[in-house]
Parts: sequence; C-alpha cells; structure tokens
Amino acid sequence: MSSPKARLFVVTAGPEADDPDPVDTPSMKKLATFGGVLLLLLAGAYLWSFFAIHSPVRDLPETQRRVLFERTQANLREVCAPKVAESLHTFCRQQAELLSQFQECGSDCQRLVATQLSHPTR
Repeated sequence: MSSPKARLFVVTAGPEADDPDPVDTPSMKKLATFGGVLLLLLAGAYLWSFFAIHSPVRDLPETQRRVLFERTQANLREVCAPKVAESLHTFCRQQAELLSQFQECGSDCQRLVATQLSHPTR
C-alpha cells in the first residue's frame, strides 16, 4: 500500500488584484480633498453672512428691538399686505428683509415676510 501524497495547490490572485483601487488613485484623492475644502469654505461663508446680517438686530437693546419689530411688522401688515403700489415694492421688500432678522418673528410673521419676498422685482 502506498502512502497518500500531499498535494499543494497555490492560489494566485487573478488579474483584478493588479488593478489599483480606484479610491487610491491620485486624481480621486485630489477630487475628494477639493470637495472637502469647498464644503468647508461654503459653510464658513454661510455662517459669516448669517452672523454679519443678524448681529445688528440682535445687538439692539430689548426695548428698541421690540419697538422696531412691532413697527416693521405693522408696516408690512398695514402698508404692504394690501395691494402694494408700484412705488412701494422696494420699501416693502426691505421691511420684509428686516423683519426676517428678528428672532421674535414666528410662523405668522414668517408667512407675512414670505408673501412680500415672493413678489417679483422689476
């Protein structure tokens, strides 16, 4: 009786193992880096513009802010909410933009603002 022979099979990687990983290619790394930097720049620009626009209203003393808010909201309701004369479109748009900067501007106020800002400009 003969002894069993051990057989050794060598498994080699196929041709796809020689292909570089597409994520590791230099162009993909550059694209991912560029995308990340662009995203950070856009987020920074948004935050800067948000705080630059909103800080003057937030910095007002409470009493002055409340009076300005109420007067601006009254302007939109009384002057701008009805059919607006052509000569008042710019004024009403500015009032709506100002009103939108107040933290006090709730859902009704936001609807009033949206109504004015949705009117087409010349």
